[in-house]
Amino acid sequence: MVASTVIYLREDLLRIDECWIAARFDSLPHVVHILTSKDRDAAAQFLKEQSDIIEDVVDEVVHSYHSGFNRAIQNYSQILKLFSESTESISVLRVDLAEAKKRLSARNKQLHQLWYRSVTLRHIISLLDQIEDIAKVPARIEKLISEKQFYAAVQLHVQSVLMLERGLQNVRS
Repeated sequence: MVASTVIYLREDLLRIDECWIAARFDSLPHVVHILTSKDRDAAAQFLKEQSDIIEDVVDEVVHSYHSGFNRAIQNYSQILKLFSESTESISVLRVDLAEAKKRLSARNKQLHQLWYRSVTLRHIISLLDQIEDIAKVPARIEKLISEKQFYAAVQLHVQSVLMLERGLQNVRS
């Protein structure tokens, strides 16, 4: 059907005078021709026939492609709707991301504080372990003295004093 319509339209377009096909139609020469013509009715009739042919061609094109135009307009409307929805979704996502960033930065500060606290607690636990080990030293020294291992007792005493000195320096820092 489309092929026959195209052939029919081409035949009609071939019957149209060249001046009607120009991108910018100038009516003045036609008016002058009718006014100066011996047979004004025939000249006017010729113009009327040309106009009718053009109207028929336009009507046929509109009729043939109406559903296609309509579908294209509907598709365009759907695309615009989808773009609008996407724009709204992106706006909402930006707000959500900004809010999440704020929350994460607050959480990051809390996590940093907790990490610092855990490092401090680990250091305190290490110091307490050292204190516990040093608290056992007098009993170990008495045992070494009772076993007559005086040199080992003196070495243990010196090591304990050095450990206490290093521990106190760490606590001061």
